[in-house]
Amino acid sequence: MRLNDLGQPIGDPVAWLGARTPEGETLEGRFVRLEPLAAEHASALLDLARHRELWTYLGDDAPTTFDEALAKTGPRDGWITYAIIDRTTGRFLGRAGYLRIQPQVGSIEVGGIVYDPALQRTRASTEVQYLLARHVFEDLGYRRYEWRCDALNAPSRRAAERLGFVDEGTFRNGLVNKGHSRDTVWFSITDLEWPRIAAAFRAWLDDANVDARGRQRHRLAELRAAGSRMDAEVGQHTTPAPTALRQATRVIETNALGQPVGPSVDWHGARAPTGDPLQGRFVRLEPLRSAHAPALLELGRERAVWTYLGDEPPADLAAATALTQPAPGTVAYAILDVASGEFLGRVSYLRIQPELGSLEVGYVLYSPRLQRTCAATEVQYLLARHAFDLGYRRYEWKCDSLNAPSRRAALRLGFVEECTMRQALVTKGRNRDTTWFSITDAEWPRVAGALEEWLDDANIDATGRQVRSLVQVRAELR
Repeated sequence: MRLNDLGQPIGDPVAWLGARTPEGETLEGRFVRLEPLAAEHASALLDLARHRELWTYLGDDAPTTFDEALAKTGPRDGWITYAIIDRTTGRFLGRAGYLRIQPQVGSIEVGGIVYDPALQRTRASTEVQYLLARHVFEDLGYRRYEWRCDALNAPSRRAAERLGFVDEGTFRNGLVNKGHSRDTVWFSITDLEWPRIAAAFRAWLDDANVDARGRQRHRLAELRAAGSRMDAEVGQHTTPAPTALRQATRVIETNALGQPVGPSVDWHGARAPTGDPLQGRFVRLEPLRSAHAPALLELGRERAVWTYLGDEPPADLAAATALTQPAPGTVAYAILDVASGEFLGRVSYLRIQPELGSLEVGYVLYSPRLQRTCAATEVQYLLARHAFDLGYRRYEWKCDSLNAPSRRAALRLGFVEECTMRQALVTKGRNRDTTWFSITDAEWPRVAGALEEWLDDANIDATGRQVRSLVQVRAELR
């Protein structure tokens, strides 16, 4: 493990110059051609809508008219969508695409997948995924390739693991889809893993792997495992084995097609936070503004608290003032001591998604005077309470996987660890794996009760210390 000059663990240095945004280039294979989805594919897409089971877990409904199908072939913000065409017959076999395209952090997702039954479980369907992944890594320069699906979508989960994606974890209350709660499972392939996975794809697709009956001699997982053994023999990077298909943690309903779906949800959305001041007993949270810049500059001297943040500590007042300007899509607070008015740090809401019911707390910067105090816990209580009062179903915390203090803090506060996204980004020239935590609206009453009881005077002894730990209080409330 690498350490910085403060003795803190940090990620490996990365010589990476960024990735390019895909432009919808046609991708040619032996069995299929992927070309930009266009109006000429609308009729075939409408015909595919007859297979209702293909659309259950997608965010969009199956088109019922030609106009609806035509609308689905048009541009979609942030997506590159392909039509899958049989190279021999020219037949339309489905669609697939790229989304969550983030060249600045080297991450991209494959999704929006609809396969005609004639394409499913064929060499051509595997070639589709090989072509998309190869383009991402070998042409565009991405470090992380993602796949996500409804936790109840067992065929998609099995497909991801068969293709070589690694199951990283599950976001609970990830969103509400078609009136049902959805937990979302995340998978990825990294650029370090791709050479071995690509070699397995090529070997599996090769005619030498087809017997006289037209069946594959070796499964894709077998060929990939052989590559892992060779990697181990020469001391190269190896990938952890995919996790077993986990059972869903929720009560399972079934739809009219017999497919498992999440529980029905009577939820009408959340409101975006507007930066209203949040008043506590020990601290007051008010919108971060330029008047706080001198105190933020002073906090810049505490180098250790900046290691795992995306920001560098400010070197002068101008830099500190720039840091008081909230990033787009965030709401930033200054943390002030109620008694003295002293600036104790900053904290923000980010990834604000009222339409999904999801909100993150982040950019946490505590002065040494605030750390490990009742006031520090109250900061998090005020923010979480406000988030759930606004109607959110999911409250997130994420951090560098090497940031042990942040991970401990999240678990202590009542967050549940869900997922570690490998090679999530490059920060300050180093690789960062990101660990995700959450509290759901169903858990919040117990978590809130524990925080309130822990902060109460009845839990403070004659020396000013808490009688019971927060974890202990929460356990007693089960």
